[in-house]
Amino acid sequence: MCMAVYGSIPVYKKDTHSVKRFNRHDLVLVKLNKKQIEKATLVNSKYPEQITHALLCGPYGQILGSEDHCLKYYSAWLEVFPYLFAKRKKVKRAKIINYKTTFNLVDDLIAVQDALSELYGVRPPPPQFKQKSGCCLFPFSRK
Repeated sequence: MCMAVYGSIPVYKKDTHSVKRFNRHDLVLVKLNKKQIEKATLVNSKYPEQITHALLCGPYGQILGSEDHCLKYYSAWLEVFPYLFAKRKKVKRAKIINYKTTFNLVDDLIAVQDALSELYGVRPPPPQFKQKSGCCLFPFSRK
């Protein structure tokens, strides 16, 4: 078994043919209770945004913010980081140890994803988005 290290996160090469066998984590969107909101607001006092939710990203870190702010990442990261995250979950309660938003979380996720891509030798396919249709696509078309 090969091992590469990115920062303090060990990355193990278990299987060169399948992403599914790699130990991926869940993206967990948590609605914070009043005590958790108070703690998070104290720790993240420099952010003017109202903190109501947390997005827990396994060993990589967390984001605390409004529901809209956390949902933005929650809905996209499963497809963007297929080597890191297996599934998404929304929960009403979770034990949170660290209430500080992880600085440069996106950059860290990109670096780990790239390291795993190189380790496996295969780039994951880009996310598939549904093609929009309707009258709004060509509002100024000629008749």
